[in-house]
Amino acid sequence: MYIHWFQAYGKLMAHSVEIVNNQYFPEAGIDYDLSQIAYSASLIKRRLITPVLKNIISQLEPQGVLCDMGCSSGEVLISLCEAFHLDGLGFEKNQRMIELANKNIQMNTDANIYAHFADYTQIKGEYPEVDIFNL
Repeated sequence: MYIHWFQAYGKLMAHSVEIVNNQYFPEAGIDYDLSQIAYSASLIKRRLITPVLKNIISQLEPQGVLCDMGCSSGEVLISLCEAFHLDGLGFEKNQRMIELANKNIQMNTDANIYAHFADYTQIKGEYPEVDIFNL
């Protein structure tokens, strides 16, 4: 898990002082790998955050739709939707990760879960059909 995190953020860490002092401006694909960041986030979510989320969500007695903003590979979304018998809606702004999420959904569950390519930081509006958000 930490190796992937380091691969994703290693160059940024090497330039951290220059970045803070506005002497270096990182660029995607050169200074950091968005795919590695998304994969690293997925591992961290699955191993460290999902158990806590399951505990919290179980106390809410959820019904309806769970929305995962930044669903990465979809593994956490699938896990939570199956655990609580919820429909799922995921958004991810990394094209490769959304392809992986859709493949994981197709191969690993019969639940009503959909993952979409979108910049979730730009989504606006109200969504009454969504009951629980996972960020």
